[in-house]
Amino acid sequence: YGKNKFSILLSKCHRSDAVGCARRVLGKVKQEASGLVVAMGVLHYQGISKISRPRQILTLAEKALTQAKKEERTHYVLAA
Repeated sequence: YGKNKFSILLSKCHRSDAVGCARRVLGKVKQEASGLVVAMGVLHYQGISKISRPRQILTLAEKALTQAKKEERTHYVLAA
C-alpha cells in the first residue's frame, strides 16, 4: 500500500490487541534495525461505527500515520 508503506489487518481482535501488535513490531524493529525510524498509524475498527467504506478506514489510518511521522521517532499513533 503506497511507497514505503504497508498494512497489517488483524481480524477479530480488541483495541488492546492491535496496540500490542504495534508495540511488538516497533520493539522488534528497534532491536534488529537500530537507527531505522518506523512510524505506525493504528486504527481499531469493529464494523459498527460511522465508517461505511474501506477508503474511509484507510484515510483514518493514514491520518494517524501522518501524525506519527511528524514526531520523527519510532512509535505509533492510535487513530481517534
